[in-house]
Amino acid sequence: MHARQYQRTFIRSKKSPSLIILLITTIWLYLISHSASADDTLKFVMQDSAPKYLVQNNRISGLCGDIYMALKSRLEEKGIKVVIFKEKLPINRILMMLETGASDAYCGAGRNPRREQLFVYSALPVYSVSNVVAAHKNESFNPGNFEELAASKALVGALLGTSSAAYLKQQKDVIVDDHFHSLDNALEVLAKNQYVRFFYYHDLGLNYLVPRSGLPLRVVPTKFRSTPQWFIYSKLTPEHLRVVLDDEITQMTDSGALSQVTQPYLN
Repeated sequence: MHARQYQRTFIRSKKSPSLIILLITTIWLYLISHSASADDTLKFVMQDSAPKYLVQNNRISGLCGDIYMALKSRLEEKGIKVVIFKEKLPINRILMMLETGASDAYCGAGRNPRREQLFVYSALPVYSVSNVVAAHKNESFNPGNFEELAASKALVGALLGTSSAAYLKQQKDVIVDDHFHSLDNALEVLAKNQYVRFFYYHDLGLNYLVPRSGLPLRVVPTKFRSTPQWFIYSKLTPEHLRVVLDDEITQMTDSGALSQVTQPYLN
Protein backbone atom coordinates (compact mmCIF):
# COMPACT_ATOMS: atom_id res chain seq x y z
CA MET A 1 0.00 0.00 0.00
CA HIS A 2 2.82 2.36 0.89
CA ALA A 3 4.47 1.70 -2.49
CA ARG A 4 1.22 2.46 -4.37
CA GLN A 5 0.68 5.66 -2.39
CA TYR A 6 4.26 6.73 -3.17
CA GLN A 7 3.71 5.93 -6.84
CA ARG A 8 0.54 8.04 -6.98
CA THR A 9 2.28 10.89 -5.21
CA PHE A 10 5.21 10.64 -7.61
CA ILE A 11 2.87 10.74 -10.65
CA ARG A 12 1.10 13.82 -9.29
CA SER A 13 4.43 15.51 -8.66
CA LYS A 14 5.49 14.81 -12.26
CA LYS A 15 2.31 16.45 -13.54
CA SER A 16 2.64 19.55 -11.41
CA PRO A 17 5.20 21.34 -13.65
CA SER A 18 2.74 21.00 -16.57
CA LEU A 19 -0.02 22.45 -14.43
CA ILE A 20 2.23 25.33 -13.42
CA ILE A 21 3.13 25.99 -17.06
CA LEU A 22 -0.56 25.91 -18.02
CA LEU A 23 -1.37 28.36 -15.20
CA ILE A 24 1.43 30.70 -16.25
CA THR A 25 0.33 30.53 -19.89
CA THR A 26 -3.28 31.28 -18.95
CA ILE A 27 -2.24 34.29 -16.88
CA TRP A 28 0.05 35.50 -19.68
CA LEU A 29 -2.74 35.25 -22.27
CA TYR A 30 -5.09 37.11 -19.96
CA LEU A 31 -2.57 39.90 -19.47
CA ILE A 32 -1.97 40.15 -23.22
CA SER A 33 -5.72 40.23 -23.87
CA HIS A 34 -6.26 42.81 -21.14
CA SER A 35 -3.46 44.96 -22.49
CA ALA A 36 -4.85 44.74 -26.04
CA SER A 37 -8.32 45.73 -24.86
CA ALA A 38 -6.88 48.84 -23.25
CA ASP A 39 -5.21 49.80 -26.54
CA ASP A 40 -7.26 52.13 -28.74
CA THR A 41 -7.21 49.86 -31.79
CA LEU A 42 -10.12 48.83 -34.02
CA LYS A 43 -9.90 45.76 -36.24
CA PHE A 44 -11.94 45.71 -39.46
CA VAL A 45 -12.58 42.53 -41.45
CA MET A 46 -13.32 42.12 -45.18
CA GLN A 47 -15.69 39.72 -46.95
CA ASP A 48 -14.95 37.68 -50.04
CA SER A 49 -17.52 39.72 -51.96
CA ALA A 50 -16.80 42.06 -54.87
CA PRO A 51 -17.20 44.95 -55.39
CA LYS A 52 -17.95 45.37 -51.69
CA TYR A 53 -14.29 44.60 -50.99
CA LEU A 54 -11.44 44.69 -53.49
CA VAL A 55 -7.71 44.26 -52.97
CA GLN A 56 -5.47 45.07 -55.93
CA ASN A 57 -1.68 45.47 -55.70
CA ASN A 58 -2.05 45.36 -51.92
CA ARG A 59 -4.42 48.35 -52.08
CA ILE A 60 -7.84 48.12 -50.43
CA SER A 61 -10.81 49.48 -52.34
CA GLY A 62 -14.41 48.57 -53.13
CA LEU A 63 -17.56 50.07 -51.66
CA CYS A 64 -16.91 49.02 -48.06
CA GLY A 65 -13.15 48.98 -48.57
CA ASP A 66 -13.28 52.69 -49.45
CA ILE A 67 -15.46 53.32 -46.39
CA TYR A 68 -12.87 51.54 -44.25
CA MET A 69 -10.07 53.68 -45.66
CA ALA A 70 -12.03 56.91 -45.06
CA LEU A 71 -12.80 55.85 -41.48
CA LYS A 72 -9.18 54.83 -40.91
CA SER A 73 -8.02 58.33 -41.83
CA ARG A 74 -10.63 60.05 -39.66
CA LEU A 75 -10.17 57.80 -36.64
CA GLU A 76 -6.38 57.91 -36.67
CA GLU A 77 -6.63 61.71 -36.44
CA LYS A 78 -8.35 61.02 -33.11
CA GLY A 79 -5.59 58.71 -31.94
CA ILE A 80 -7.43 55.46 -32.69
CA LYS A 81 -5.45 52.93 -34.69
CA VAL A 82 -7.33 50.99 -37.37
CA VAL A 83 -6.15 47.58 -38.57
CA ILE A 84 -7.81 46.18 -41.72
CA PHE A 85 -7.34 42.45 -42.22
CA LYS A 86 -6.52 42.05 -45.92
CA GLU A 87 -7.61 38.44 -46.18
CA LYS A 88 -11.14 38.31 -47.63
CA LEU A 89 -13.28 35.85 -45.71
CA PRO A 90 -16.66 34.09 -46.04
CA ILE A 91 -19.48 35.71 -44.10
CA ASN A 92 -19.87 32.92 -41.53
CA ARG A 93 -16.24 33.24 -40.50
CA ILE A 94 -16.60 37.02 -40.26
CA LEU A 95 -19.60 36.69 -37.97
CA MET A 96 -17.71 34.22 -35.79
CA MET A 97 -14.78 36.64 -35.53
CA LEU A 98 -17.10 39.43 -34.45
CA GLU A 99 -18.84 37.20 -31.94
CA THR A 100 -15.54 36.15 -30.33
CA GLY A 101 -13.95 39.61 -30.45
CA ALA A 102 -11.28 38.67 -33.00
CA SER A 103 -12.63 41.55 -35.09
CA ASP A 104 -14.42 44.73 -34.03
CA ALA A 105 -16.42 45.84 -37.04
CA TYR A 106 -17.77 44.76 -40.41
CA CYS A 107 -19.33 46.89 -43.14
CA GLY A 108 -22.20 45.66 -45.28
CA ALA A 109 -24.41 43.52 -43.04
CA GLY A 110 -28.08 42.88 -43.55
CA ARG A 111 -30.34 42.98 -40.51
CA ASN A 112 -32.19 40.07 -38.95
CA PRO A 113 -33.33 39.14 -35.41
CA ARG A 114 -30.55 36.64 -34.78
CA ARG A 115 -27.82 39.11 -35.70
CA GLU A 116 -29.47 41.77 -33.56
CA GLN A 117 -29.00 39.45 -30.58
CA LEU A 118 -25.34 38.80 -31.33
CA PHE A 119 -24.03 42.17 -32.50
CA VAL A 120 -24.41 45.93 -32.12
CA TYR A 121 -25.72 47.71 -35.22
CA SER A 122 -24.68 51.15 -36.40
CA ALA A 123 -27.18 53.93 -35.73
CA LEU A 124 -27.62 54.49 -39.47
CA PRO A 125 -27.30 52.21 -42.51
CA VAL A 126 -24.36 52.91 -44.81
CA TYR A 127 -25.99 52.03 -48.15
CA SER A 128 -28.88 50.03 -49.65
CA VAL A 129 -29.04 47.16 -52.14
CA SER A 130 -31.77 45.26 -53.93
CA ASN A 131 -32.06 41.49 -54.18
CA VAL A 132 -32.12 40.12 -57.73
CA VAL A 133 -31.48 36.78 -59.40
CA ALA A 134 -28.96 35.73 -62.01
CA ALA A 135 -29.87 33.15 -64.64
CA HIS A 136 -28.40 31.39 -67.67
CA LYS A 137 -28.48 33.68 -70.70
CA ASN A 138 -30.84 31.25 -72.45
CA GLU A 139 -33.34 31.29 -69.56
CA SER A 140 -36.53 32.77 -71.01
CA PHE A 141 -38.49 33.15 -67.77
CA ASN A 142 -38.17 36.36 -65.78
CA PRO A 143 -39.87 35.89 -62.38
CA GLY A 144 -41.61 39.11 -61.41
CA ASN A 145 -41.99 38.36 -57.69
CA PHE A 146 -41.54 35.62 -55.10
CA GLU A 147 -44.91 34.05 -55.96
CA GLU A 148 -43.87 33.55 -59.58
CA LEU A 149 -40.50 32.23 -58.46
CA ALA A 150 -42.22 29.68 -56.22
CA ALA A 151 -44.73 28.70 -58.91
CA SER A 152 -41.91 27.95 -61.35
CA LYS A 153 -40.63 25.19 -59.01
CA ALA A 154 -37.14 26.36 -59.93
CA LEU A 155 -34.24 25.56 -57.62
CA VAL A 156 -32.80 28.87 -56.44
CA GLY A 157 -29.24 29.09 -55.16
CA ALA A 158 -28.13 31.41 -52.37
CA LEU A 159 -24.91 32.14 -50.51
CA LEU A 160 -24.52 30.31 -47.21
CA GLY A 161 -24.85 32.45 -44.08
CA THR A 162 -26.03 35.63 -45.77
CA SER A 163 -29.10 37.64 -44.79
CA SER A 164 -30.23 37.29 -48.43
CA ALA A 165 -30.33 33.50 -48.05
CA ALA A 166 -32.14 33.73 -44.72
CA TYR A 167 -34.83 35.98 -46.19
CA LEU A 168 -35.24 33.84 -49.31
CA LYS A 169 -35.81 30.73 -47.19
CA GLN A 170 -38.70 32.51 -45.47
CA GLN A 171 -40.59 32.87 -48.76
CA LYS A 172 -43.42 30.39 -49.10
CA ASP A 173 -42.81 27.48 -51.49
CA VAL A 174 -39.56 28.84 -52.92
CA ILE A 175 -37.08 25.95 -53.29
CA VAL A 176 -33.71 27.08 -51.97
CA ASP A 177 -30.20 25.61 -51.99
CA ASP A 178 -28.03 27.80 -49.75
CA HIS A 179 -25.01 25.51 -49.55
CA PHE A 180 -22.83 27.73 -51.75
CA HIS A 181 -19.73 29.00 -49.99
CA SER A 182 -18.44 31.32 -52.73
CA LEU A 183 -19.99 33.45 -55.45
CA ASP A 184 -17.54 32.20 -58.08
CA ASN A 185 -18.60 28.61 -57.46
CA ALA A 186 -22.29 29.55 -57.49
CA LEU A 187 -22.01 31.29 -60.86
CA GLU A 188 -20.06 28.39 -62.35
CA VAL A 189 -22.79 25.96 -61.28
CA LEU A 190 -25.50 28.28 -62.61
CA ALA A 191 -23.73 28.54 -65.98
CA LYS A 192 -23.94 24.75 -66.44
CA ASN A 193 -27.73 25.17 -66.65
CA GLN A 194 -28.32 21.73 -65.16
CA TYR A 195 -28.88 22.02 -61.44
CA VAL A 196 -29.62 25.53 -60.17
CA ARG A 197 -31.92 27.60 -62.35
CA PHE A 198 -31.53 30.97 -60.57
CA PHE A 199 -29.10 32.44 -58.07
CA TYR A 200 -30.40 34.99 -55.54
CA TYR A 201 -28.11 37.72 -54.26
CA HIS A 202 -27.88 41.50 -54.14
CA ASP A 203 -27.58 43.63 -57.26
CA LEU A 204 -24.33 45.23 -56.09
CA GLY A 205 -22.56 41.89 -56.35
CA LEU A 206 -24.32 40.32 -59.33
CA ASN A 207 -24.22 43.42 -61.54
CA TYR A 208 -20.46 43.55 -60.94
CA LEU A 209 -19.61 39.85 -61.16
CA VAL A 210 -21.83 38.53 -63.96
CA PRO A 211 -20.42 40.74 -66.77
CA ARG A 212 -16.87 40.04 -65.60
CA SER A 213 -17.30 36.30 -65.20
CA GLY A 214 -17.09 35.42 -68.89
CA LEU A 215 -19.92 32.95 -68.28
CA PRO A 216 -23.18 32.69 -70.26
CA LEU A 217 -25.23 34.44 -67.58
CA ARG A 218 -27.48 37.46 -67.18
CA VAL A 219 -29.09 39.39 -64.31
CA VAL A 220 -32.90 39.34 -64.28
CA PRO A 221 -34.22 42.93 -63.97
CA THR A 222 -36.74 42.17 -61.21
CA LYS A 223 -35.90 43.67 -57.81
CA PHE A 224 -37.42 41.35 -55.22
CA ARG A 225 -36.78 43.65 -52.28
CA SER A 226 -34.55 46.57 -51.30
CA THR A 227 -32.76 46.50 -48.00
CA PRO A 228 -30.35 48.74 -46.09
CA GLN A 229 -26.89 47.50 -45.21
CA TRP A 230 -25.25 48.35 -41.89
CA PHE A 231 -22.06 48.30 -39.91
CA ILE A 232 -22.10 45.71 -37.16
CA TYR A 233 -19.83 45.80 -34.12
CA SER A 234 -18.61 43.13 -31.77
CA LYS A 235 -20.20 43.28 -28.33
CA LEU A 236 -16.72 42.62 -26.95
CA THR A 237 -15.34 45.84 -28.42
CA PRO A 238 -14.90 48.52 -25.72
CA GLU A 239 -17.96 50.75 -25.71
CA HIS A 240 -16.00 54.00 -26.03
CA LEU A 241 -14.45 52.74 -29.29
CA ARG A 242 -17.83 51.67 -30.67
CA VAL A 243 -19.27 55.09 -29.85
CA VAL A 244 -16.43 56.98 -31.56
CA LEU A 245 -16.65 54.75 -34.66
CA ASP A 246 -20.42 55.09 -34.89
CA ASP A 247 -20.22 58.86 -34.45
CA GLU A 248 -17.81 59.04 -37.39
CA ILE A 249 -20.20 57.04 -39.58
CA THR A 250 -23.08 59.32 -38.60
CA GLN A 251 -21.02 62.43 -39.33
CA MET A 252 -20.00 61.05 -42.74
CA THR A 253 -23.67 60.32 -43.51
CA ASP A 254 -24.91 63.74 -42.43
CA SER A 255 -22.18 65.61 -44.32
CA GLY A 256 -22.66 63.67 -47.55
CA ALA A 257 -19.12 62.28 -47.40
CA LEU A 258 -20.41 58.72 -47.16
CA SER A 259 -22.59 59.12 -50.24
CA GLN A 260 -19.59 60.35 -52.22
CA VAL A 261 -17.82 57.09 -51.35
CA THR A 262 -20.70 54.72 -52.08
CA GLN A 263 -22.43 56.19 -55.14
CA PRO A 264 -19.81 55.21 -57.75
CA TYR A 265 -20.47 51.56 -56.85
CA LEU A 266 -24.26 51.81 -56.70
CA ASN A 267 -24.96 53.59 -60.00
